[in-house]
This record gives sequence, structure tokens and C-alpha cells, in this order.
Amino acid sequence: MLTADAVRAVNDARGLFSQGRLAEAKRACERVLVAAADQPDALYGLGLIGARERRFADAAGYFRRVLAQAPDEVPVLIELGIALLNDDRAAEALEPLGRAVRLDSANAAAHFNLGNALLGVGRPGEAVRHFRIVIAVEGDRPPVLINLATALLGADLPEEALAACDRATAVGGSTAQSELVRGGALRAAGRSEEAASAYRAALALDPALAAARSGLADLTALAALRR
Repeated sequence: MLTADAVRAVNDARGLFSQGRLAEAKRACERVLVAAADQPDALYGLGLIGARERRFADAAGYFRRVLAQAPDEVPVLIELGIALLNDDRAAEALEPLGRAVRLDSANAAAHFNLGNALLGVGRPGEAVRHFRIVIAVEGDRPPVLINLATALLGADLPEEALAACDRATAVGGSTAQSELVRGGALRAAGRSEEAASAYRAALALDPALAAARSGLADLTALAALRR
């Protein structure tokens, strides 16, 4: 059982974290662990702080320590999956995110991040199903629609990818990412001139978007070869 001081430290850490005072929240969590080395609230808090500070490997370690005590905690499984994704460990993220989906089949965050992990390991066809579940639960949201379009394009369904891009634009307006994916889908559909226009639109919105610049250069080179 936690001491009164440790309970206060846990509550302090929650409040400090919500205020963005991460260094102080971290110290409060560490005070708890002095009294109880595996206290799950403190470990979870340190994981969230690590993720916020982009120390994703550290964050994953804390989340795993929580799960060693409570393996069915869906929010912790999701946070572990996100930390692993952000640490470029998509293959490792599949297990906790898949478990989260099995435990809570209507959890949109679990499905969204599992879809991202499946994209990361080259399984776009499977990712499509999870992004569609997110949309069924939450409705059309541009980030989900764009990821759905990316997965559909990877699954060699360019026309469906274009439809998803259109829905993303209708909901959230044109973005560099939506135009980039649209360009890829148009190119896959054999509509090179429209694809070039989409890549130009992406670059107008984000001149540093290397994938759009590369796509446009490829189309320009192909057009030169055909002359």
C-alpha cells in the first residue's frame, strides 16, 4: 500500500503532467518509485513523460513494466505500441496493438495505430481493414482517411485510394499529405498529368516535401523518355 506521501506524489505528478511541467512531474513519479519500485501509476507517468520528450525507447520500457503487472490494460498497450512505432519498431508494435484490438474491438486508437504498424511492415491490405473500422467508429477524419488512402494505394487499389483522398479533402481541405497520396494514386491509375498537378499542389503547400519532389521528377523523366 502506498504511503500518504506517495499518494500525494502520484496526484502531484498527474497535475504537473497536465500542465506540461514535465521535469517536475518526472521528479514526483520518481519519488513514488523510491517508496514502491513498481508502482504502476508512477511507471505509466514516466512512460508518458518519456514519450512527450521523444525518448521512445525509455517510454516503452516503462510501459512494459506496467504491463508486467497488468497485461490487459488497453491504454498502456496502445501507448506501448505508439512508442514503438515512433522508435521505428513497427514489427514490435504489432503485438501490443493487436492485443489491444482483441481486448477492445471498438477502440479506434488501437485500430488506427495497428493500421499504422501494418503499413510499417508492408501489409497494407490488412491495414485497410483497421482504418475502415476507425472511420466506422469515429466518422471521417482527414488523418485516418489519408492513411486509408495510403494503405489502399499500397494494396494496388488506386481508384479507391483516390476516393479516400477526395473524402479527406472534403472534410479537412487540401493538405500536402493528401495531395502527395493523390499524386501516387493518379500515377498508379495511369493519369500522369493529373499526378504531376497533385505533386505540384503538394509542393506548393510544403516545399520541403521530398516525396512529392521525387514523384514529380520521376514523372518528368518518364515524359522525356516518351518524346
